Order: sequence, then C-alpha cells, then structure tokens
Amino acid sequence: TTAGAGITGGTGTVCKSTATYEGGLIVTRIVVDITGLVSDGSAKDIIGKTGGTANCHLGQITAARCGTIFAGTVQCIEEPNSLKDFDLWESSVATGAEGADVSGLTDAARLMEADGNFSEGSTKGLSTMPTADHYLYLADGAGTSASFSKGQFIITLYGKE
Repeated sequence: TTAGAGITGGTGTVCKSTATYEGGLIVTRIVVDITGLVSDGSAKDIIGKTGGTANCHLGQITAARCGTIFAGTVQCIEEPNSLKDFDLWESSVATGAEGADVSGLTDAARLMEADGNFSEGSTKGLSTMPTADHYLYLADGAGTSASFSKGQFIITLYGKE
C-alpha cells in the first residue's frame, strides 16, 4: 500500500507498509509517523498535510496484496505531542483532504474508534474490517486542533488468501 501525497508531503512524516506471509496468513503492517501533519480541530476531520491537501490516505487495502482482512489493531509506539484521540476510517475514494469530514467521503466507515487517548504502548482493535480496495484514513476523534511534532503508530491487518 502506498500513502497519498497528503500524508507523505508532511515535513518529517513517514508512512511505510509491508505485507508478509506468516504462518499461512498475510500480515500487513503500516508504520506511520505523523510528525509534520495537522488536525483542524473538529471531530472526524481528516489528519494530513496542512492547507486542505488532498489524498490524505494511508494506502489502499487490496485483497490481492493483503488478503481478506479478518482482524486488525492500531498500536501507539510514540505518544503524539497533542491530539491523542484518533479514529481509523476507510473510504472507496483516495481524494480525502486534510480538514474535511471523513464521514462525508463515499462509502466511509469507521474501522476503529479510539474512544479516548492513545498512550505509548497502547493498542486498540478494529471493530470493523477494511473493505477490499478501500483507502485508510486517520481522523480526529476528539475535536482538537493539533500540529504534530511527534507520534508514531503501527496498523496491523491480518488477512487470509
């Protein structure tokens, strides 16, 4: 999966993914460092490069690469400096822009609701699995403005062929 320019264009932002076969499963890991990204301060706003930059997705989840997803987690490996309440969403479109309401995107669905702050080492499970060929988005879960100077997460998806 390849992240969009609204994520990779952040100063100091990193978003890398791998998909490996492990014990008969396809395990997809997306590591994202949100340094250089922003949240405009409304709940459900897409997190991305400042200025309403488009294509703020973390990548597209395809069955060919990731399998059929049946479980997933989001783990915080470095606590963000500001907003700590994130939700993970999906949509069938790649064009979601920073600051836009993610729930307004075509086929939008919340996959993980943090329902509180992430702290270093905390892990939250997905309540809904990604749909094949949809794009992943991080969105503000609390309605807090933020300019991120730190914050790292690993999204792990477990799929079967």
